Amino acid sequence: MPNVVYHSYLKHLLSGTIDLTNDTIMVMLVSGSYTPSAANHSTRADVIAHQVTDSAGGYNSAAGGKALENKVIFMGGSPSGAIFDANNVSWTPTTISQAAGAVLYTSGLSDPVRRLITYVDLGTTAGTTNGYRDWE
Repeated sequence: MPNVVYHSYLKHLLSGTIDLTNDTIMVMLVSGSYTPSAANHSTRADVIAHQVTDSAGGYNSAAGGKALENKVIFMGGSPSGAIFDANNVSWTPTTISQAAGAVLYTSGLSDPVRRLITYVDLGTTAGTTNGYRDWE
């Protein structure tokens, strides 16, 4: 599955509704049962049913993932463009199966303001056992 930038995110970015550096941006792990739709998915409610579960408790599915820290935007480079970056995210201890992708979204008090940003394909179905990464 290719990476996806949700169409609604582009609208919210251009209108100033989403501020990548000042808003709380969450990352949620999703299973391979999720098929992203750039045109039809716009809020966390569209993907929450596909969130992974963790029997060890390090990945808090009730929280909807984890907030990104130390977010920055770099301008320029070669080729010219913009890069959004943040600290790497980890959850420990975890026992997760079937993580196939990560969804970035804005945090909010309710799903209408938990706006989707992008889906990142992990390239394989991955999991962890007692905090150690497993690759299939």
